[in-house]
Amino acid sequence: MKTIEKKIIGMEELLLKKPNYKNAIATSLRYYSSYLLGNISFLSKALRAVASALATNPSSVHLFLLDIFYNIEINNLDTAEETLNSFKSYRTYYKNSGSDIYGIYIYLNSLLLIKQGKTKKAQKTMKQLKELGNKGYIYDLLMGDLYLRLELFDEAMEFLGLSYTKGGRSFFMYYALHNMSKEGTLFKNELLFNNYLKWALSQGILKDYVIEDNRLIAVKEIKKDLSLYKEIYNLFNIDWLLIEICKCHIENSDFSYDAYLFYKKAESKQLSFKGLSKALVKASALNDEEDISLYIMSDLIENYLIDTDILPYVYHQLITKKKFSFLINEYKLNMEIIRFALNNIKTNKSRYYLSIYHYCLDSIRNRYKDIAKETETILYENLFLYEGKFEDLSEGFVWVSEKEISYMDIYKIENGKCMIKSPTGNFKYIVMDSSNKKIINYKATFKRQLETAGPKLYTDFLSRGYEDLNIYLALSDYYINLEKTNEDYSLILNKTLSFPELSPVFRMQVSAALGNLLFLKNDYDAALQYFKDIDENYISEKHMESMLNVFINAGDYTNAIRIINKKREFISDRALFIALKEISKKENLRQFVANPAYELLMNNYYDRNLLDIVLDYYRGSQEEWLQLSSTLLSLSADNRRLDEIILENSIWMHDFSPDSQEVFIRMYKLDKENELVKKYIYFACYEMLINLVKPEYETLSILEKVEMEAEDSLLSYSLSRIYLHFGMRSFHSEEIMKRAMEYMEFDNIIIPEFKNIKDKTLRNAYIEKNQPFIYKCSSNKKVFLYYKLEEDSEYKSIEMDYKIFGIFSTVLPLFYNEKISFYFSEQISTGSIDTKEEHFINNRAGIKENTSDTYFLINNAIIYDQMFKYDEAEKIINDLLSEKQSIIGNII
Repeated sequence: MKTIEKKIIGMEELLLKKPNYKNAIATSLRYYSSYLLGNISFLSKALRAVASALATNPSSVHLFLLDIFYNIEINNLDTAEETLNSFKSYRTYYKNSGSDIYGIYIYLNSLLLIKQGKTKKAQKTMKQLKELGNKGYIYDLLMGDLYLRLELFDEAMEFLGLSYTKGGRSFFMYYALHNMSKEGTLFKNELLFNNYLKWALSQGILKDYVIEDNRLIAVKEIKKDLSLYKEIYNLFNIDWLLIEICKCHIENSDFSYDAYLFYKKAESKQLSFKGLSKALVKASALNDEEDISLYIMSDLIENYLIDTDILPYVYHQLITKKKFSFLINEYKLNMEIIRFALNNIKTNKSRYYLSIYHYCLDSIRNRYKDIAKETETILYENLFLYEGKFEDLSEGFVWVSEKEISYMDIYKIENGKCMIKSPTGNFKYIVMDSSNKKIINYKATFKRQLETAGPKLYTDFLSRGYEDLNIYLALSDYYINLEKTNEDYSLILNKTLSFPELSPVFRMQVSAALGNLLFLKNDYDAALQYFKDIDENYISEKHMESMLNVFINAGDYTNAIRIINKKREFISDRALFIALKEISKKENLRQFVANPAYELLMNNYYDRNLLDIVLDYYRGSQEEWLQLSSTLLSLSADNRRLDEIILENSIWMHDFSPDSQEVFIRMYKLDKENELVKKYIYFACYEMLINLVKPEYETLSILEKVEMEAEDSLLSYSLSRIYLHFGMRSFHSEEIMKRAMEYMEFDNIIIPEFKNIKDKTLRNAYIEKNQPFIYKCSSNKKVFLYYKLEEDSEYKSIEMDYKIFGIFSTVLPLFYNEKISFYFSEQISTGSIDTKEEHFINNRAGIKENTSDTYFLINNAIIYDQMFKYDEAEKIINDLLSEKQSIIGNII
């Protein structure tokens, strides 16, 4: 698709530079090609390009015929037929002149008939086109296209093959082949098939069914164009195609890395065919690849004669890979391997041979003592060597640093290779250029020469007098990384410490291992000498507990605290518990272990001293204190000091959660006179009255009890608001609310929820007459209520009373249906802050029977008036007027 797009852009640019009819035809054909490949809109672009060119080149016959073709394609059949008929008078001329125009005319005529459904007539017309076939490949292509449209696929394939044979290579021929392949039509021409595959790949439209349907021809053609079929395999991952590709490589004795990759794919798919095992192993050996499956190796040994050049590779694999080790006994290869070693020991010292010599070392010592020393020397010389390979870098230098050694070694790269020495393989390297001055960002590959070397061989060499720093480093590294320690290692470790070349980090690691051995012998003072100067960040976490125990038992509490605070996640709770109990005896050190003490308590390791440390020095969040309280309760070890901390935090943080209430309940039961308990009750009033927080049931019971004992108006208000807001009732709720009503009248305040009470027993004249006005701000402010009734022209003001918790309050009487406008004014040093004006209408219509209260009498009269009960309203007004009193005065 990208190829077509590039060609289109190129032709469009050319057409702009040279707008002639030939370039217009070429551009339109590019558009048409893109249309065939799926860009539907390009068919209309092709038609427009031809139409535009015709306008300036009306005499161009080719443009004229191409215009007819595009109209047929877009099903403008009437237009196409009319235009084509206008050309009939010229057909004899073009036929006699031998021009290709006549052939194109017959093609278009046949195509139009096919589109019109006149297939029999079309086939008759096609015979005329067939007669022109000897004049060139274009006529065969046109015949193939027509047969394809008639769905006569075999005939279409025959003519397209003829077109190809005569030199046809056009896009349209390949596209016609592509359409036929969708219908399962088989290719008969091998060369045509291969070229179609290349074309389809280039266009990105090749489908796997084409390969599957034409498997027989593909198998024959693979050898002729192996790279083509490799590309197809990589696209579709077809197993039989992979087998055929591998067979071609095997037949060609191809063991290159490219061939190896295909053999490896066949192995991974568990495909089985003759020659795969031998080819894969040989390709692996020649390309230094060592990942071979057990099946492949077993099949090779059992069914093939192994080539001499890969024999060392095969033996190396059998010796070094555990999965192959049983094959040596199963196929009785032991003596063969020994004989091979004896035959090569004087001439070959490469990597594969070294593992074979090591394998045979004991046998050589027992049976062939004359060459045993020579074998040992070869192995010793290669004991710690690694071969580095540097592709595309023939010369340079490698700087190598070991974690065990304090200095760097420099090695020269020659011909893309170099040998370096490393006791453990834990090295880092920097690649430098040939001047050894410039760093190169390069990743090399390193392989150990004696892959089978290990502690057993190192120890063996030491016992035979091969004293070597690298042997001690390798053994020490092995010992310090073992899960279990052994006193036998101490001689090696101590000897290692004597070498001045050791890096500081490795020296610490060896010292830690020795300290651990002494700890296991309970020799704490001696162990301390190894542990005291170690940075715990550079040694294994497995030593942390040993270090802590040594520090505690040797009295080094400073280092013990350091380990506890930095590495306690690697120390068991039991060891930590014992250590903290010891440290807790030192009053001046207790503050440094508060955090680990808290964690131990949370893990159910309780000790009174640890709890005291936590209470004295731990800086915990409220959540952490509550979690600790819960843990101690589960251990039946709750603590009053802890409860006081939680309660104090609750008040300070405004934490009225169920957990904090639980602590309050516990404290109240122990000491209800405690000042914190009293403060918490005050705080509870705030949460209930201001934030409408519903307390837990047991908390509510305690608060009710306190209210009844103290007859506290604040508690009465708070509890009453909770009762009314949440619709709660308790045994004492009615009594407390009635008491609150008395307090409200005395305090000149109304809790808004009381205005909505329907229970007549919880309503009084004060609440029914008055409307509350509440404002919240700082207690040190002055606040005024500005108000006016509907008939008033100016606002009146009244100073509001400060009550509690930032609440300012006042009340005003309102008659039924009376509307009041109001706002609040907060006085500040520079003036005032006024709120937005609000409005309220008293729409509570309720007749107060049997009352002598002037307010209710007037209110009744207003309600009667609104109900059109004028007689009742008039009677009330007359009765009031007959009394000599200041009605307004009594109301206000």
